[in-house]
Amino acid sequence: MQTVFHNEIAGIVLKAGIQNAIEYKVPPEVQSRAEVLLEKNRSQTLAEEEKEELDAFLFFGHIMRIAKIKALKIKQDEQLH
Repeated sequence: MQTVFHNEIAGIVLKAGIQNAIEYKVPPEVQSRAEVLLEKNRSQTLAEEEKEELDAFLFFGHIMRIAKIKALKIKQDEQLH
């Protein structure tokens, strides 16, 4: 389903650069923190602040997956034309 939200992400991809979006990786310290929160969430209850932090990380991950898909699609479309 194509939404305005997805179109906005495509615009951000174009501004950031298609290759930059494709190659983007979360910084190691952010990835580490997310892994700590995920593991803690599996074994015990997170504090409210930790839940918000984990939710933000998961949301960001979702946005970046959409951005990478959009970037790959744009790159593929450019190669076809």
